[in-house]
Amino acid sequence: MRALRSARLMLALTLVLACSDTTGPTPDPTLRRDPVQNAALRVAPTNATIGQGEALRFSATLTQGAALVSGGVPVSWFSSDESVATVDASGLVHGVNAGTARISAAVGFAHGSATITVIGMRKKVDEPLPCLLADHPGHPKC
Repeated sequence: MRALRSARLMLALTLVLACSDTTGPTPDPTLRRDPVQNAALRVAPTNATIGQGEALRFSATLTQGAALVSGGVPVSWFSSDESVATVDASGLVHGVNAGTARISAAVGFAHGSATITVIGMRKKVDEPLPCLLADHPGHPKC
């Protein structure tokens, strides 16, 4: 009785494995699925400064060994301190308050980061440059 039950179980397992679909999409040969391969994610710019209220787009480039992995790979973006800088799903960083934060990107097991420094609001200067550099009382705008 036990042998019959084992035989039925083996037959069922064989049928399940034989009927499983292995014809999925062909994997991208440039992107290995093994996390220990030389995958690296480079974030650019590596170090940037923006003013409070300004924005700057960061980019991420995925490489594996010496090969550049083709586009279309979804990237996840993160900010180490959202009170200083926020980053959206497309890599656009917004300066919130003065300070420094790490902007990180991840694709699977590969990750990279860069530094963003946010300075206070930039003051708009309305005086003409000659008036700022020296006293030019003869200039019509001074």
